[in-house]
Amino acid sequence: MSLHLPRVVRGALVLAAATIATGCAATMGRAAGKPTPRYIDVACTKPGDQVVARARDLLQSAGWTVTLVAVQPPEVEASRAAVYLGAGENLLASGPYRFDLTYPTGQVRMLIETVRVYPDGRAEHGRYHGDDSPTADKRQFESIVTGMRSFCGAS
Repeated sequence: MSLHLPRVVRGALVLAAATIATGCAATMGRAAGKPTPRYIDVACTKPGDQVVARARDLLQSAGWTVTLVAVQPPEVEASRAAVYLGAGENLLASGPYRFDLTYPTGQVRMLIETVRVYPDGRAEHGRYHGDDSPTADKRQFESIVTGMRSFCGAS
C-alpha cells in the first residue's frame, strides 16, 4: 500500500526536512566548538592589489602580525597575540586574534576570530561582526574594518 500525498504536502515535508538538516549541521558545528562564520562584507570596486596593500598597511599600523599577503587571488591573513585586561582582581585574557580578508569580485570579505580564556580555564571561541562585538574585542579590529570601509568608499 502506498501513500499518495498532494504535491504541496510533499513539498512542505521536503522543505521541513531540509530545514531540520541545516539546523542540525549548524548545531553540530557549534557543539564541536566551531562557531558559525560571521563575515563583515564591504562593497568595493578597487583593484585587488590595492585592497591587499591597504589591508596589510592597516593591520601593520594597528600592531597585527601579517602572515599572508597574496595578490592572486587577493587575500590577507594576520594574527595578534593575546591581550590581558584587568577587571578589579580578575585578569581576563582576550585573544589571540586571527584576521582573514578575501576579495571576491566586488566585495571585501573580512573574518575576525578570537579565543577568550577565562580564569577558570574555560575557552570561548568567537567570530565577530562589528557593532555587536564586546568592546575589548572591538578595539582590536575596529580601526581595520573602518579603514577598509573608508578605502572602499562604503560608509
